[in-house]
Amino acid sequence: MTKRDKVDVARAQEHHLGYINETLGQYVRVRYGLWSKTNQSLLQSCREALGKEDINAEEASFLIIRCLWEHLNSSDEHR
Repeated sequence: MTKRDKVDVARAQEHHLGYINETLGQYVRVRYGLWSKTNQSLLQSCREALGKEDINAEEASFLIIRCLWEHLNSSDEHR
């Protein structure tokens, strides 16, 4: 991600993360094999983090984006 993209994600309000999941989330789902289910270890980690036995690609990408958002907001560097 570019620094600008990181700043944009960090500055987003929590209730806008769903909108980010529609755009950045699509990239995450394709790039990290969530739609094709080729990345079973990542999907398993997301299932465990959400406490669910089964999740879809959109739920997994939303979790990843939310974790990114939380990480970026834990540092003043991206605000």
